[in-house]
Amino acid sequence: MKQWLVRLQQEALRHAGGLRLQAIEICEHGGEVWLRGSAPFESVEPLIRRLPGAERFFADEEGRLVPQGKSVPTAKVPPGPWSPLKDALRLQPQIALLPGTAPERVKITLIRSEHPREANALLANLHKFARFVINAPVVRLRGLSFAVNKQRAIVRASGNTPVPPIPGVYLVDESGLAIPCGFEMSPIRDVAVVRAALGAAPDEYILFSEDGGFELISAADFAPVTRSSLRATLAQEAAR
Repeated sequence: MKQWLVRLQQEALRHAGGLRLQAIEICEHGGEVWLRGSAPFESVEPLIRRLPGAERFFADEEGRLVPQGKSVPTAKVPPGPWSPLKDALRLQPQIALLPGTAPERVKITLIRSEHPREANALLANLHKFARFVINAPVVRLRGLSFAVNKQRAIVRASGNTPVPPIPGVYLVDESGLAIPCGFEMSPIRDVAVVRAALGAAPDEYILFSEDGGFELISAADFAPVTRSSLRATLAQEAAR
């Protein structure tokens, strides 16, 4: 099986969170970022396609790189050093803003809502969430996705899938902006306006806390909830 490599610009890495559970390595060479993996390319290609400007190659026995769909080599495998991609994509709030800060002209706060809405997301302890995943029927996991940050699981439920019935902070997720149940934003309630005010990119997930603090998390960090993805995540967290 030929080894595959991907060349991309540094800024495209913010979209690579979905690859963190794969056996992929990264290196920087000539001002560009390279990824390579040992898993079959077909298994990661849908995620690779989400990386803006990604160029896909396959290496021959002499280390020459042939662009996908072509037959003539155009580059060589970078010498490295190579390191695990998961180390470069430590799951942290992907934001330089301090909790609760926003542009000075707009201060977003949370107030008690007179019209509470049903939860469709959850912030829970990672290990409590893991016990739920291990014990729940597979069909119960369909429609759920999750990301992990600081031993916490952020769980999103799509369609008619209910959130897991475990202790945690139940959230209302609207267009990638989640606030605790029983609250609403003030003075602005329009999600698009709030996202712009907070400087959130289109692919960033906003997670508010009751005190008005927030974190920005790359939407690409969310993965479907399966037992295999959970095991890989737990192993990654244990290795830190």
